[in-house]
Amino acid sequence: MNRLTPLVMALTVLIGFSGATAAQDEGLPLGEPRDDLDRFYGVDGDPNDENGRDFFVAPAQRPEYAENQLPQGYLMVGAMWGDVAPWYMMSVSDTRFEQQWVNPGGEAIIVEFELGPEDNAVAIVFETVFDDRGRLERLGDLPEGW
Repeated sequence: MNRLTPLVMALTVLIGFSGATAAQDEGLPLGEPRDDLDRFYGVDGDPNDENGRDFFVAPAQRPEYAENQLPQGYLMVGAMWGDVAPWYMMSVSDTRFEQQWVNPGGEAIIVEFELGPEDNAVAIVFETVFDDRGRLERLGDLPEGW
């Protein structure tokens, strides 16, 4: 992956949204919005990884400068390092999500959350080969202002 790849990925996501209007929000290819996604929000990674390759799980939102924003009720996952665009996820079951707006020729990121006794995420499992570590533990809450 070269230095332009994250920029191309970010532009692809923004171009994909550029034609959206508030009237089209109900027809988003993200499926139905959910009101229980806060149980997945946080930072996931390998507690022994010294390279800082953690992932965030947060409410889906577009950059502030974008013309149209996403409605509440959707999830995004992304790398906390570098300038890689987040993945906007569609709920396919209670704990399983699939990336939408995949670059041509790309493979959708599929994740499944493991839940703890209080029904909150304790780990995220990448079911695609994107991250060779597979299962990443919940390390904590999202940083302030995330």
